[in-house]
Amino acid sequence: MVTFENKRDQILADGRTFSESVSIRNCNNCQLVNCKFDGTDSKDGDKLLDVRDVKNCKFIKCEFFGKKNGGLCLNLTGAKSDGNEVTDCYWHDIASTTANGAEPFRIGNSNLSHCWLNTKVENCRFENIKTTEPELISIKSCGNWILNSQIKNCTCDITVRHGHTNTIQGGTIEGDCGIRVHGKSNKIDGVKFKNNKHSKRVPIRICNGDTEIDPNEKAGIALGTANKSGHATYTQVKGGSIINCVFENCLHPVKWGERDNKFKPGGVKFVDNHYLADKVECTVIEFSHGATEAGNVFQDNTYEGKVKIPSKIADGFKKGKDNVPEPDHAPDPEPEEPTGEPIVEPPPQPEENPAEQPADEPPKYARVCQVDGQEEGKKVVGVWLCPEDAELIRPMMQQWWSGIRAAIKSGEIKPRVLIDQEDNA
Repeated sequence: MVTFENKRDQILADGRTFSESVSIRNCNNCQLVNCKFDGTDSKDGDKLLDVRDVKNCKFIKCEFFGKKNGGLCLNLTGAKSDGNEVTDCYWHDIASTTANGAEPFRIGNSNLSHCWLNTKVENCRFENIKTTEPELISIKSCGNWILNSQIKNCTCDITVRHGHTNTIQGGTIEGDCGIRVHGKSNKIDGVKFKNNKHSKRVPIRICNGDTEIDPNEKAGIALGTANKSGHATYTQVKGGSIINCVFENCLHPVKWGERDNKFKPGGVKFVDNHYLADKVECTVIEFSHGATEAGNVFQDNTYEGKVKIPSKIADGFKKGKDNVPEPDHAPDPEPEEPTGEPIVEPPPQPEENPAEQPADEPPKYARVCQVDGQEEGKKVVGVWLCPEDAELIRPMMQQWWSGIRAAIKSGEIKPRVLIDQEDNA
């Protein structure tokens, strides 16, 4: 085993390949860069990288692969751990047949379910991970951010297993895996799910709980303090939100109430999500095991294609494209004849007072811009920005569709549908 302990303000390793276990303990402001962790010959139960009680450490462009038995690839835990970052790392070709305790990445543990580890995981990739273990990223602590993950061809889920107030934001999950949630105040924001045909490992699972309050919280364990022992309970889902997500040709997009437990999800906001079902027919949300829409919010969701909507949440869904995020490329030109379908559907607007709006002053219009910021005048989706209003919208051009839509709703920007004059000259 390679051990780094009590280090400060240094690069622990850069460009090394490890075929034996690595342990990092009680380090502060250290880095591990461009390292590879080869689990091909690792023993059952071994952790490829075991990190405990570290602060403000960074793991950058590291690679984990080859493990075929029990034990974690990356274990980041310890009640003293805080503010660590895992960036641009890559997990691939992992095929463990161990059903429990073989997560590719774990943040915390059940005894830390009331501890704030505040870990940021950003721009990481997971590919060809075919494990019996059901958890891909196993979150067992609080205050963690999973940002812009790219997941493809895996058989395990990002799982908020213990803890609360975690955020999974952005990125794409393609194939038969998704996100499973337990606990309170967790958020899923702007994730795109593609081509999931599985009946169990569906894009999003909101689970029933066997306990109303996390055992460590209930026992009065102070925030940031580890319990002496762990637990295996399923805490009730309370609060939190699922917003701005896209479900593209997923057979069972959302299952609400997995597990036959007493405490049903409550206080969850399911808002501004979009379904595209041009190749499959799906039910937008499947309620099961006694869970219902009661006490939750379903609002401003849109769909295209063949979908079924439970009658009790029908008011929260409408046909349209309001919530579609920015495309990866400019779409094909619009047809010569307008379809009559607006790209955005504005809320009702009060009539303008002529005294407040001079006749020779053009109204304010905005186009939806890609995240990387197209130059003014280039076609994006058929809605355009008046030059004189460039400064008004510019601060929002680096935000996702949710930011543009919020500005439209507030009345700061007034949308209208235009025919592309260049394409229809």
